[in-house]
Amino acid sequence: MQSSSGNEATRQDVFFSVVIPAYNSAPFIAKALDSVRAQTLADYEVVITNDGSKDDTVQVIEDYARCHPGFPLRLASQNNKGIGGARNNGIFRATGRFIAFLDADDLWHPTKLERMAALLVEKPQVDVAYHDEIEVAGDGTRRPLSYEEVREPAYQDLLFRGNRLSTSATVVRRELAQGIGGFSENLDFNSAEDYEFWLRLARAGARFAHLPEVLGEYHRVEGSITQKIEYHHRNIFNVVTHHLELLRGDGTCSASLLDRMYRRKKAEHLATLGRALGGAGAKAQALRMHWEALRTDPLCLKAYTKLARTLLS
Repeated sequence: MQSSSGNEATRQDVFFSVVIPAYNSAPFIAKALDSVRAQTLADYEVVITNDGSKDDTVQVIEDYARCHPGFPLRLASQNNKGIGGARNNGIFRATGRFIAFLDADDLWHPTKLERMAALLVEKPQVDVAYHDEIEVAGDGTRRPLSYEEVREPAYQDLLFRGNRLSTSATVVRRELAQGIGGFSENLDFNSAEDYEFWLRLARAGARFAHLPEVLGEYHRVEGSITQKIEYHHRNIFNVVTHHLELLRGDGTCSASLLDRMYRRKKAEHLATLGRALGGAGAKAQALRMHWEALRTDPLCLKAYTKLARTLLS
């Protein structure tokens, strides 16, 4: 089903297309839209995909559009395809020079788009730009998330050192996002589809820039897919092993290096999973993961630091 709300004419040549996937988002999407409407830079369109919601998500969005008739919002609905498929619907309806991703449960600070636009104008060669944010836990606890610069070569850096981007904190050149086919809809990557997307962008030659400013809030919603600890970490490792095999096929890295990197990444995966399980109170299961990490790669420093944190928590 396709429907539209708000300003029905597609805005041409806007700087940003704000792409929002929405699934059962009725309780919080209005706050996300408020944070867009409060932007100091108004050079944007808002492209929302209702991904087969079973609650009043569509009604909330349509009511919002009626209350704010000048707000440049376009809504489409589809059968449920998951967050990657929902973002893709928005990516391929977008018209802006850059796509600014915003998950329906996250928020932006008012100067987010203005500051990102300034960075992109200052550095016109950049294809992917991202900023820092605040993580808000379900109990309201807040902590700053400071991301790091992606180093060159970006593909190997992201693959070997791990994901350092957050979707709601990232903007991507639209033509490049569309050119690589958007997000993977492979369920083996589900909940880690953003990391896989950054890797494919880097593999395609994207240039990255980090703005070390807090410009948004990432909300951990109870019941969200990233709360499913084992599923989420397994799929992150699926992404890593897939791209290690792609790199092996390129012949740009030696087989011995890639074998060592596989062991290192597996150990880091097990240690990170162990730390997450420990934090969730599953101490015995966590310790099994930590010991397996140490057996996989006894030289992995991260395995020791995460074990220590689990033991001390």
